[in-house]
Amino acid sequence: MSMAHLKNLTTGAVTEALDSESDVYRKLILQTQTSGKPKWEDISATDLPAVKARVLVAKVPALTLLLDESIRLTPGLEKGGTITSAEYTPDAAITGVTTNTRTLTVVDLDTATTLCTLAFTTGVNAEAGVAKAMTVNSEPATGGHSIEVLSAHGGTGIADPGGIVTVEVTYTA
Repeated sequence: MSMAHLKNLTTGAVTEALDSESDVYRKLILQTQTSGKPKWEDISATDLPAVKARVLVAKVPALTLLLDESIRLTPGLEKGGTITSAEYTPDAAITGVTTNTRTLTVVDLDTATTLCTLAFTTGVNAEAGVAKAMTVNSEPATGGHSIEVLSAHGGTGIADPGGIVTVEVTYTA
């Protein structure tokens, strides 16, 4: 197993060490910006001391209509900061419906505070492999806290195809 860090080429934020043979690593490294240029690059561990922003990552499993799942974002928050962006990149397309929904919520478990959300309701859809922005709340991200993403159904639900949630935190100190 080989570990690697990925750097977002737009924002400069860096992931924690990821297994370079993992599904998460492969999916992130293949993502592109709207310009078609790569979104991520593999960086050396020697570049890490200068990191001013961190990307927390969670792999959301595929879920059927009525199933809900909580997944811990890794590595958690080592320092306090501001969440500057959050995205969900589904493995397959997902189409929102008003009465039966699927909502992804990023929560600070220590304070039970909602940090980010994305509700798949009528008109809110996502394409396979394309990052969909989540709504970021103005709450600060507190250092040392555990962060979790919840994929939950509403009504009888819609299936979650599974995918990757990334949350970018810019450190305040």
